[in-house]
Amino acid sequence: APVRTAKAERRYQERASGGPSPEPLPSDGDLSPAERRALQAEKRAMWRAARMKSLEQDALKAQMVIAKARENQKRNNLDRLSETPSPALSASPSP
Repeated sequence: APVRTAKAERRYQERASGGPSPEPLPSDGDLSPAERRALQAEKRAMWRAARMKSLEQDALKAQMVIAKARENQKRNNLDRLSETPSPALSASPSP
């Protein structure tokens, strides 16, 4: 899952290191305004990339569901056709 907040980022880093980090991460206050903007832009780009990947995965799943539904619909139509007697095989001729 993408990291969206500072708190989630800290939790992610704690899990990655195996526990709470001994030294605090540099806060945005320690950075110059240009560095802060660059960091925020990088975070947004990472979030957008993760979101795009998630959307692509969801779209692929949706395509698979649609394909399976179409396959089931075709199968049901074929089953119905095989169960319905053909008019050419009926005993009474049509006028």
